[in-house]
Amino acid sequence: MSELTIREITKSEIPKVARFIAQVLAGGNSERYDLLYERYANQLPNRPSQLAWVYRAMFRKQQIASVIHTYDFVLRYGRASLKVVAISMLCTQSQYRHQGYASALLRYTLTYTAEQGAHLVLLNSNIDDFFPRFGFSPVWASYTLSSPTALASQLKQPHQLRIATPTDLPIMAQLYNQYWGMRVTAERPMNWWRWRMEHGRGDAAVIINAKHDIEGYIWHLADDFSSLNEVVATTPKAITSALAYSGRRWQAGGYDQLIWSVPPDDVIIPYAQQMLPTTLSATFHPTGGWMARVIDASALLRELMPEIIAQAQATNLEFNPDDLIILPTPDGIDIGLQTNPKAHAHLSLRDFIQLVFGSLRPTALAVRQHLSFDSLTLLETLFPPRVAALGAWDWI
Repeated sequence: MSELTIREITKSEIPKVARFIAQVLAGGNSERYDLLYERYANQLPNRPSQLAWVYRAMFRKQQIASVIHTYDFVLRYGRASLKVVAISMLCTQSQYRHQGYASALLRYTLTYTAEQGAHLVLLNSNIDDFFPRFGFSPVWASYTLSSPTALASQLKQPHQLRIATPTDLPIMAQLYNQYWGMRVTAERPMNWWRWRMEHGRGDAAVIINAKHDIEGYIWHLADDFSSLNEVVATTPKAITSALAYSGRRWQAGGYDQLIWSVPPDDVIIPYAQQMLPTTLSATFHPTGGWMARVIDASALLRELMPEIIAQAQATNLEFNPDDLIILPTPDGIDIGLQTNPKAHAHLSLRDFIQLVFGSLRPTALAVRQHLSFDSLTLLETLFPPRVAALGAWDWI
């Protein structure tokens, strides 16, 4: 029997694996160990999904050397629904690092996801240069809004905030769909919302007006003053109340700046800019951050085509979808028009997926890749500006 084995973890082994993950990631911090153990032993196994969440481990002589955790979700792209497998964690015991264990485990997982019919594998990495070796490319930035806590805390708070309850979830979901649904973002069924409220380690507060109607919500990790938060506010008074609440909270925590995870097209931004000095940031890592790997280019194109055509027709009323050519090749995607050879362009999978998610504009691509005027015009028609962003609830 080989001393190296890769297999899925059984339910009875979850506590053992959770202890392994917590020990590796906590780095000797006992408080962080407790949080990580709770997450991987109890929270994530109960996460609702269409496909089962999965732990896989590399065993060396029956001892765990490396562990990977994946779960699935649906990524909205207009009318398209992309099947995504998320890698939420990959860790290796210190004495087994740099020996190929994590690489072997990742290859095994990619093979499995291909067999399951996933369109993409997605991850958020702070490990430079590792995942690009396996075909992963950066796909979108992390966006934040920041403002001085001293000024935000002085704002008048016209609406009250209270802790959210299960009866608030349908309205919260409606607000999320209304204000986040136009982006490339995660689909959240109602059982997902219930799971997050029951098992999440953060707090959700709803913003209520004088009539007790909900005009938004704020969710954040307890005692966490990073950008791991989600804010939806639907009126100027709700936005003002959310800023005042966060300003006081961040200031009480000893921080000079409040930080919100807010996409650049959010309705919050223009209102916040009228009240406070604000800084908008987009962090994009060339070999890390939000990264994706295309698993099945043909299946991905089949799912995307109705939305791509609809985008093109909305941009150009004379666009003829019967003239469009989008074909996968061994090293990328061919795009063109049957009636115009000058419109042809060959894109790498990296460039194609970045165009799809809006992190690369055709005009920027033309700077480093020769594109004719006709091909540039076609790409701009097919891929108008679009923002991709996941809420904090979708990942942690």
